[in-house]
Amino acid sequence: TLKGDFTQKSTYVSYYSNEEENFDTSGTHKVILAGSTLQTVSFENPSSSYSHFNILEITNEANARISFSSDIVVTKLFNHHLNDFTISSSDQFPDYDLDGIHDQNDPNPLNAYTCDHKSLKTLYRDLDNDGYGDNSKIMYTCASLEGYVENDDDTDDAIFNDLDSDGLSDYIENITCTDPEDADTDDDGIPDGVEDLNGNGITETGETSPCNADTDGDGIQDGTEAGLTLLTIGPDTDINIFQPDLDPATSTDPLNKDTDGDGWNDGAEDKNLNGMTEPGEKNPTDASSKFEAGDINCDNEMNMVDSILALKLLSGKVVDIHDNKATDMNEDGKIGIEEAVHIINKE
Repeated sequence: TLKGDFTQKSTYVSYYSNEEENFDTSGTHKVILAGSTLQTVSFENPSSSYSHFNILEITNEANARISFSSDIVVTKLFNHHLNDFTISSSDQFPDYDLDGIHDQNDPNPLNAYTCDHKSLKTLYRDLDNDGYGDNSKIMYTCASLEGYVENDDDTDDAIFNDLDSDGLSDYIENITCTDPEDADTDDDGIPDGVEDLNGNGITETGETSPCNADTDGDGIQDGTEAGLTLLTIGPDTDINIFQPDLDPATSTDPLNKDTDGDGWNDGAEDKNLNGMTEPGEKNPTDASSKFEAGDINCDNEMNMVDSILALKLLSGKVVDIHDNKATDMNEDGKIGIEEAVHIINKE
């Protein structure tokens, strides 16, 4: 049972070859897709002779969908339980019950239809319940089927279409800041539809922004804070922009710029913004690990350099330092003469 995405890639064997049969399933082998949000499935080597599903079943939660983002081959049974899924014309599915209808178009792929073949109805998915069906989503059946109609005249099901399979409808993406052809608009490693969980195009409480790679403004990308790596991001994420988390065993809160509440922004403690606490840095998940108050440039030393920085700030000059409230000794919201005196006295 799988609740996340599925990706098959060929395995490196030698300089001259890759292993393309690393998911060559048969017998009783079954994969069940049971996610609560959009699940994306892709194969690098889809073929009945190479990598493929043997039995594939969809039991995901209501409103969750499956997107087959590459060609897909299922050799024995595709039991979809009438859940929503997006496929292409080149995908290959079996006819498990041998009734002449391939599983992807069969409302009940386990049992053959009982009516005369000439009585079979061609039904089209009506996602918005307006009485008009989508000609890309077809079922053949003897009887009526809830959510399906007999015409394919829908002109506005684009409201429910999702070209990039990110979980946000094309309609929402076309009227907001996200790109309907890019599943990760801000390239932070998190799909747009995962960031905008309710799919309404508005960044609300508890959601990260699909248009801002650093929602909480601490300097660290949302995906890095969430513990994502190059192995866990989708194909639309630009790896030249995305910063993978080099220590995914720990993570910070992408909605809280000071995860451990020690007064220092996460990006000030993790100075190179890569998710790993390295020499010269502090741990943004441990409040006891922090820079000393007055260490304005966060170099683990408090000296005249910090004093000069404080005086420059007092004079109104722009200084490239980390913005952390712990440097404000008298808590007046400013870095000034009191801070400079404190640093000098410490020396």
